Amino acid sequence: MADSPSPDSNPSTAALARRLEIATEQAQTERGRVDSMRRSFSWRLTLPFRMLQRAWSGRSPAAAPRPATSPGGDFRWHLDQPSPDQIRSGQVRFIGWCLEASDTPVSRVRIDAGAGAVESDVNLPRPDVVMQLELEPGSLRCGFDLRVPIPRACSDITIEVLTAGAGGWHLLKVLELVPAETGAHDEGAPYRAWLARHDQFDNAARGRLAARCHALATPPRISILMPTWETAEPWLRAAIESVRHQVYPHWQLCVADDASSAPHVRQVLEEYSRVDRRIVHVVRSERGHISAATNSALDLADGDWITFLDHDDELHPAALACLALEIAAHPE
Repeated sequence: MADSPSPDSNPSTAALARRLEIATEQAQTERGRVDSMRRSFSWRLTLPFRMLQRAWSGRSPAAAPRPATSPGGDFRWHLDQPSPDQIRSGQVRFIGWCLEASDTPVSRVRIDAGAGAVESDVNLPRPDVVMQLELEPGSLRCGFDLRVPIPRACSDITIEVLTAGAGGWHLLKVLELVPAETGAHDEGAPYRAWLARHDQFDNAARGRLAARCHALATPPRISILMPTWETAEPWLRAAIESVRHQVYPHWQLCVADDASSAPHVRQVLEEYSRVDRRIVHVVRSERGHISAATNSALDLADGDWITFLDHDDELHPAALACLALEIAAHPE
């Protein structure tokens, strides 16, 4: 009677063992890369931005991405592009990432717009997701990138994913397309739609952030330098109001006007200086351009820390609070 072959002599078993060994080596390599990334200067430098994202959502980083639940699984994912209001007929590129909450790897994605489903592996590197999810397993290679044909009569697009476990394909999302509007093109519409989907900074989140700021033992005073020159009145008012609407109250707005000829600039600055003592301004007698104007604003500052604001930009309400909390956590 012939001896039974040992597991090592079975070609299929040996191949499986080798694949497991390779997968283990790859996992260790990726973990080393992630650990190196977390120790890097750039990781520490971007910490305030990750805190800002947490404040917007009011949740922990690992829970910030939108969850999509299907009968077969619970997924965290994001579609970077396109947004539904930007999809038109033709070849459209879909870029995003996906993870299953149970840490079972998502192996493939399938997108169908009615002109033939297109599949792709889910294995592209996504270092941004690694930072967002704070080293969650599988986050380093969770990206996908594929082109899908979109017919003219398309009204919705189905996105499915295949996991390494049992259960086959799982429905991730059905995108309902926004029909193209006739008439004038509104360039701001896509950004407003993006804000509506992603900016979750509601009253509850604002209250939580305000409580954290109130608990600071020694809240730092932050001076904001803003040079102005011929700024349109709506933009100037919007920039100043964005500072006044900050959750964090310990700030000083230092404005230096670079000899604007438009009379409304001085009038607006004088108006706000009267109603809010935290706002100070100076009007330069001659044009010195942005460097000189910024230095003039700096001369007005008496805060513990300095930051900057463009005269036609706006601060998110949580911006200074996130800076103050980070300063308090790392005063050095």
